[in-house]
Formats: sequence, C-alpha cells, structure tokens
Amino acid sequence: MLHFPQYLSDPTEKAKFFEFLRSLDLDNCDFTVKLADFGMAKEIMPGQMTATCAGTPLTMDPDCLKEQKYTAKADLFSLGVLLF
Repeated sequence: MLHFPQYLSDPTEKAKFFEFLRSLDLDNCDFTVKLADFGMAKEIMPGQMTATCAGTPLTMDPDCLKEQKYTAKADLFSLGVLLF
C-alpha cells in the first residue's frame, strides 16, 4: 500500500496540501509534460505485455508493484499519478 510522505500523514496537513493544489487553478494553466528515459525504456507493441519493473514505487502501476505482467497503459497510470 502506498502512503503519503510522513509530513502529510496528519489529516490536517493533508487537507492543507489538497487545498493548495486546488488553489493552483490548473485548468487555466499552459504546461508541457516532459518525461525522462534513464536508459530503462523498451518498446512494446499495442496489447503486448511485459514484466520488467523499474522506476519509482510511488508512481508505479499496481500490476508492476505486484510483479505481474502489464501493458503500455502502466505508463499512462504513472503519468496520471504524477499529474494528480
């Protein structure tokens, strides 16, 4: 199970953090997402599954965390976590 960092384990602090995120008004922001490949990427075809897990556990797809096979959708999951 994934947990907030220690400083966000207090419900009051967590509420303040989410209030801050809401105050950013991201709907009206123009931003670019840049992804980095640290030599761990590999090409897979649509629908193809892989089992190589590497990366940051806080943003990993649940299937990868369970050491199960996963598709390219796992990358979209990780991006969604980062954007959230």
